[in-house]
Amino acid sequence: NRSSGAFTIGVIGDSPVYNSLLEIAKTKTVNNREILVYHFNGPDDIIPCHILFISAKGNFSLSSVLSRISKGTLTISEEPGFADFGTAFNFFIDNHKLKFEANINTLNEEGMKASSQLLKLATIVK
Repeated sequence: NRSSGAFTIGVIGDSPVYNSLLEIAKTKTVNNREILVYHFNGPDDIIPCHILFISAKGNFSLSSVLSRISKGTLTISEEPGFADFGTAFNFFIDNHKLKFEANINTLNEEGMKASSQLLKLATIVK
């Protein structure tokens, strides 16, 4: 049950984000809940989690990943164009600067809202 117990973050595919998240989880909590970080090699390994980070270095299709997640999972990717295909947030490099896209439809479908302050910084995708 994702509403009690630990706050869970999954990383699918190889990414340095995984090790960074493990370091954060050692000392931080989310609303006094411990943070558990999982690594998934492929879509079949995915278990329900609060946040799923989708690495650009995966040998799987985005649709195979999105079909395995449960409602209410915040999806974050790092592949140009992935927000157009259904991830909530997508980070990318543009002109040597880190930028991100927000897919408003995905956020709404997952029952989530992003603050207007956050959305001011994003490229909006619908």
